[in-house]
Amino acid sequence: MLRDGRDVACSLRTHPRHQVEDGKLVPLHTWKPIAGCARRWRNDIEAAGPYWGDPRFHTVRYEDLVSNPRPVLESLMNFLGEPWDEAMLAHAATGSPFRDVPRFAQNPEALASVSMALLGRWQRDLDARDRRIFKRIAGTLLVEFGYAEDAGW
Repeated sequence: MLRDGRDVACSLRTHPRHQVEDGKLVPLHTWKPIAGCARRWRNDIEAAGPYWGDPRFHTVRYEDLVSNPRPVLESLMNFLGEPWDEAMLAHAATGSPFRDVPRFAQNPEALASVSMALLGRWQRDLDARDRRIFKRIAGTLLVEFGYAEDAGW
């Protein structure tokens, strides 16, 4: 899964968001420095570097998945050699013991329907200082992976 590092940093900054206490989700109000979040994204991308281009490596862009899930999922299932199942487009409506919110305390939003709400989140969540820090740490990768044309973002 490849996602705009700026949006990843915004998500990492607030994780974990909840914990379970007495069977209930309790907010944690986590707020991490942007530098560590940018380094995490950069390190994860760089760790995958040796595998880019390997025929066993299939890249799914988060932005494509949430904006147009059918062709992305069909391509993924084809790559895996698995049959297509229409239920993949309605995963939020599927009942399962694995959909128990306390099991996903760090990210209960993952149980919801796919949404484009978090695309471009960095534009409202990162202030000028955060943007400078992210650019210094991981900005070149945004250009390399097509998330920015140049460092002028």
